[in-house]
Amino acid sequence: MTMAQRYMMNEEQFEQLRDFYKKLGYNEAQVKRLSESCFGYPVVCESREAYSPDWTFHLKSVPEHSPMDMAYSAYSYQSRGAMMGMASAGVIDMGMTQAMGMGAAPGMGMTQAMGMGKAAAPAAAGAISAPFPGPSAEFSAAETMNPRENEPQSPMDASRAIFSANVNTGSWSYLRNMLNLNKRVDSSFVRIEEILNSYPYKLDPPTGGDLFSVRTEYASCPWNEGEDLMLVEMKAKKADDAVRQNLVLLIDVSGSMMDNWVLTQMSAAAIISKLKSGDTLSIISYSDRTETVVRQIGCADRDNCVDALLSVKGVGGCTNGSEGLQNAYEYLRETYDPAANNRVFIFTDGDFNFGVTSEGGLADFICKKRETGIYLSIVGYGRDNFKDNKMEALAMNGNGNYTFVSNPEDILDNLWDKLVSNLVTIAKDVKISVEFNPLYVSEYRLIGYDARQLTQKEFDDTEKAADGIGSEHNVVALISLKRGAAARQSSSRYVTAQAENNREEFAFIEVHYKSPAGEDLVYTKAVTLAELEGGNTDNIRTASLLAVFGLLVKQSEYSGGASLKLLQKLIDELDPDGVRSGEAPYGHFGIIRKYLSAKGIKQPERRAPAKPVAPPPEGWTCPICGMEAVNGPFCPNCGTKKPQAPAAWDCPVCGAKGNTSSFCPDCGAKKPEAPAAWDCVCGCKGIAGKFCPDCGAKRPEPPAPWDCVCGCKGIAGKFCPNCGSKKPDAPAAWTCPDCGRTGITSRYCTDCGRRRQD
Repeated sequence: MTMAQRYMMNEEQFEQLRDFYKKLGYNEAQVKRLSESCFGYPVVCESREAYSPDWTFHLKSVPEHSPMDMAYSAYSYQSRGAMMGMASAGVIDMGMTQAMGMGAAPGMGMTQAMGMGKAAAPAAAGAISAPFPGPSAEFSAAETMNPRENEPQSPMDASRAIFSANVNTGSWSYLRNMLNLNKRVDSSFVRIEEILNSYPYKLDPPTGGDLFSVRTEYASCPWNEGEDLMLVEMKAKKADDAVRQNLVLLIDVSGSMMDNWVLTQMSAAAIISKLKSGDTLSIISYSDRTETVVRQIGCADRDNCVDALLSVKGVGGCTNGSEGLQNAYEYLRETYDPAANNRVFIFTDGDFNFGVTSEGGLADFICKKRETGIYLSIVGYGRDNFKDNKMEALAMNGNGNYTFVSNPEDILDNLWDKLVSNLVTIAKDVKISVEFNPLYVSEYRLIGYDARQLTQKEFDDTEKAADGIGSEHNVVALISLKRGAAARQSSSRYVTAQAENNREEFAFIEVHYKSPAGEDLVYTKAVTLAELEGGNTDNIRTASLLAVFGLLVKQSEYSGGASLKLLQKLIDELDPDGVRSGEAPYGHFGIIRKYLSAKGIKQPERRAPAKPVAPPPEGWTCPICGMEAVNGPFCPNCGTKKPQAPAAWDCPVCGAKGNTSSFCPDCGAKKPEAPAAWDCVCGCKGIAGKFCPDCGAKRPEPPAPWDCVCGCKGIAGKFCPNCGSKKPDAPAAWTCPDCGRTGITSRYCTDCGRRRQD
């Protein structure tokens, strides 16, 4: 008996998958296609399948032509209980039979190959039912950099704290997912600056022509008595939303990614959903070999983009990540658009086991690509085998950013909501120096940024790679310090013959960076003693809370007086009744309360977000008699019924959503006329939408109006009502040689405007 492989998914999870694609804005037919297929494998809803809280799904094997082939689809509203019961007995894990030669993909983990890859039992969403676990005996092949923590310094010995900016969210996403699943946290994966920078502080945007704003706040240190904190805040300007995108999605389809292919397809779909007319998309897949799946298609037609994503096929095998990146960069160099944002998105677990595999080798490899004008975004997956160190090395050295995905909320938060921040770079190679005046500071310690410390030489070297900042990114640095005069002397801005001129300065901030065009720029700011007053906003209080949390989960040797009791006190001050954590249980406050609860500290009962109260209906004006402030459904003067509010519409020109007036408030485009109902060839009649609800067929495009040689214009029928001439045959479709747009029937290309060559 032959076996077919497919992803079996719990009914509730399958509905969550469909809801996810709906939230991205895909229509019903596209949702059906995306949710029922993943990289060439069917996704099947099975009533007895266990819920997978970590959103990893194992390919399972079922006998071909079994009742499972007729199993419940979300779109076949038939009785499913009996079929599921019959089919469940035929579902087996990808176990020893396949591992011994019946189709197991190379690169499968030993646990999966031995048939031990069962999904976890169902659990209440967001609940932690057991005490916080201790160290696990499970084998893990995950890797991270884990540098030594920054030490306290004297301004006399090391006058400056120098570091590279870090807007990555990989560490924070990994941490919150592990706590959310009640899993053991490997402290070496915790990067405190990523916990700090992932929080949405309310920072003032830059003014004038500045690329970013810089300000400071000051407060006492909650976990070390006698110490203070200084928070350095940077806010990048908002990018131009009209910038065209020229993207390559580089997708890892090797065996080690097999359990994460569903999340990978969801991630790619989230990015594609935000692309607009004028943007171009290419897809390359790689394992032990590289394949260009789709070459530069326009993104105006969403169906074409869905077709492109569904044409990716999972193949298994080993992972030649360096070859995949090499081909992606070469491809983008050939299709480089100087007026667009040219970027590679790589989706991977970082388990490069073929080609260039070492952390240092990858850093050298990607450094050579930095000057091409091509940017890099890394989306990481996995838990027991993901290589955080390699993804960090790629991001730090390749004009890149790195995020980690473990569930749909990560995708919506890090990829969908913040896509523009990850797409458009405002400043490259951002390096920050904070120099303290030893008259007022005897010791300081930079909290976090352990892998991003720089020497003075690296700070001054304009060729030294550093991280960039994207549109509206927040970057903060929290520095603990002891007040008082430093004991020893060495060369410093504040230890010179002119030191007396700087007595009013507490610190001096210097930022070296490059514009997107590559121009070397410098920003400086002197922090005076007067500016240290009044720094008691929610920003620094929240940063203090997150720092205590980071010190505890990292098990830092510099945690000092940080404790669970202090963490509870700080979060209760900012979220006294648990409303903020209840509204966002997967956010910073919600995760901290989960951590405390797992440690045995009772938390306030989460409140559901308050439902918005609809405002009282405003009076309406009768269109017949003109009576104003009418409250009921009928005009008391003439009896006219209240007009129905117009349905909201999305602008086809600029993409603005939820318009209710006749013209788009953003671009002024007129509301399109509602198309007449149509009948499908399958027999379904009176359809108002674009797709048939019975068979999914797309609505036929109405013939374009035409003008007759006699002068009659805008004719809809086949014959001219004025002279009787027949409508001329439509010109043959053509393909644009410049942008690759296919199926064009007009004289000019609808994407780039090139004229047809007759």
